Amino acid sequence: MRKQICAELVLEAKHEKKISFQTIATAIGRDVVWTTAALLGEAACNANEAKIICELLELGTDVEKALQQAPPKKLKPLI
Repeated sequence: MRKQICAELVLEAKHEKKISFQTIATAIGRDVVWTTAALLGEAACNANEAKIICELLELGTDVEKALQQAPPKKLKPLI
């Protein structure tokens, strides 16, 4: 699963369940800024963090695996 699709599923589930980024951050023992970045696909969770997130949001193992993938590299604009 691509990180973008994973992020969309996570945000949808988060919204439906009315769970805040802070609640998820507290559950995995991470800072809310890092957690937000990870959920949006800009950082990779470890296996335990991904499992906890998917349990909270009731998402499947495909999302759990995607949360553990390294974020895609982005090209910086040339000036």
